[in-house]
Amino acid sequence: MVNPTAHNFGDVNLGGSRSQNFTIMNAGGGTLGINNIEISGSATMSLSNLPTLPAALNTGDSAVFTVTYTPTSLGASTATVTITDDQGTRHVFGGRNSLRSTNNNNRETHTIQLTGNAVNDITVGTGTQTARMPMDFFYKNSLYQNIYTADELSNFVGMITGLKFYSQFNSDLTGMPVKIWLGSTTQTTLTDAWIPATELTLVFDGVMDFPSGQNVISFDFPQPYMHLDGGNLVMMVNRPMDTQYYSSSDLFKTQTGTAGRARNAYSDTVEYDPLAPTAGTATGIFPMTTFVVIPGGVGHITGTVVGADSNPLQGVLVNVDNRPYSATTNAQGQFHIANVLPANYAVTFSRHGYVTQTVNIVLEEDETEVMNVTMNLMAQVNVTGTILASDTGNGIAGANINLVGYENYSGTSTATGAFTIPAVFANQSYQYSISAAGYTSTSGTINVGATNHNMGNVTLTEIAYAPNSVHAQLNDSFNAINLTWNAPDPNAIEITEGFEATAFPPTGWAQSITNGGPANTLGVLPTWCNFGTINISGTGNVAPTEGTKQAGLWWDYEHQDEWLMTPTFNCPPDAHLASIPMPLWAAPTMIITM
Repeated sequence: MVNPTAHNFGDVNLGGSRSQNFTIMNAGGGTLGINNIEISGSATMSLSNLPTLPAALNTGDSAVFTVTYTPTSLGASTATVTITDDQGTRHVFGGRNSLRSTNNNNRETHTIQLTGNAVNDITVGTGTQTARMPMDFFYKNSLYQNIYTADELSNFVGMITGLKFYSQFNSDLTGMPVKIWLGSTTQTTLTDAWIPATELTLVFDGVMDFPSGQNVISFDFPQPYMHLDGGNLVMMVNRPMDTQYYSSSDLFKTQTGTAGRARNAYSDTVEYDPLAPTAGTATGIFPMTTFVVIPGGVGHITGTVVGADSNPLQGVLVNVDNRPYSATTNAQGQFHIANVLPANYAVTFSRHGYVTQTVNIVLEEDETEVMNVTMNLMAQVNVTGTILASDTGNGIAGANINLVGYENYSGTSTATGAFTIPAVFANQSYQYSISAAGYTSTSGTINVGATNHNMGNVTLTEIAYAPNSVHAQLNDSFNAINLTWNAPDPNAIEITEGFEATAFPPTGWAQSITNGGPANTLGVLPTWCNFGTINISGTGNVAPTEGTKQAGLWWDYEHQDEWLMTPTFNCPPDAHLASIPMPLWAAPTMIITM
């Protein structure tokens, strides 16, 4: 006889495997000789642990062999195992018909279908029961933990990118906080205590909707969890303390497994700490769970990045194929990217000022790919030009030239107006601005190519400043007028006031007050004053645009003719007054630009 007489390996994840032992037993009289055991059909099913053949089994003796299912592509697979004994009878596993021998030593033959199904998701459990696990919404707070064995996971190795629970809710709940941890463990029971979250990885910390009726609740992890040892997996689920509880009929599809494989706690008053859990009771109930996975062992990428001078480069960003694998080189130019799934990758090395490099690699399982890379500086050129004055045509000394772009640069013109800005990164666009005292500034864009860039002659227009304090006096002979004045001041560019001083008006300023009434409830007078942030009904907070003070006044039913006067200053023809307006307010900062 053979046991079992049929076997379905069920759903097995790509990259995983599942095994089943078969026992051949001589239950009759005499000696049974086993001449051959062979398998045909899908190559994903293979024989192992075969007895030494031919084998002789006395009455009551048995021989054991193993069939292992290791799928390589999605879908169903079948195979047939054939056993040949010395009685002239073939025992066939996998065919559909039972055959009987036609000789005198007639033995029953066995037809056993071996099947399996390859999937990319791993579902553990059948969901034939329901329970308030892994989250108990009938209480305000719950904590749950369960161990999934390596066999249940088909000895899976790879990335877990999410998981699914199967709900059957009476309530319609939205935006419910949930925390989930995963980790590897050698434990098979939680009878004695929890495995604290400090030993696990937090894979989900967010909110989830739980609609009424039967639904699949899918949790997508922001970062994949790497399950690399092919062992048991532990999951912890926390429903953080809520302000209310819901229906006792808010259930999840579950089943009962080995006693003590899970642990559960719930309360309206006790807030459980996943980092140091102490309460709860052991149970065999666990939720039907689907893990969304990417199977396969992993490799690693490591290496060193240096410059053209062979010195290590720090701060080089190493990216793998726009995947969630990256690293930055340390002071020794070294980097290490662990736990990368086997595949063909394009690895990109980038650093400011250096030519970006991309290297293609083939990463094998359990391999460490060593990449030693030399990066070259980007090409650099000189930017030159001459700054001229509009009034004389001569060069302007001390003009400031600024370039803003891939990197920022500045330079100053010489006595002839010439300037040179060296080591500017080539093949880039830059915004330039050029200024000099007494001249109107100019700006624009230059496209710097692969060779030195000459901006040519740049002419700045002179600002015609007016003289100030002009005084005319008739001479003693009454036949001429003597004029005196102060020369124009080209450095008088702007006057600013932020009203930050305690005293008001500021030094040098004057004020004309006609309404001396009291301040309103916000502390603002009906004449010019300074104050901090205030809150205006219907408008909200009105805060200074800079500093802590602003200037203004509040309207009043009484007559108001309020003036705030600046100090005396020279006002050139092109000067203008600019202010920063506020709703219902005069300017907190007054700027005179010349």
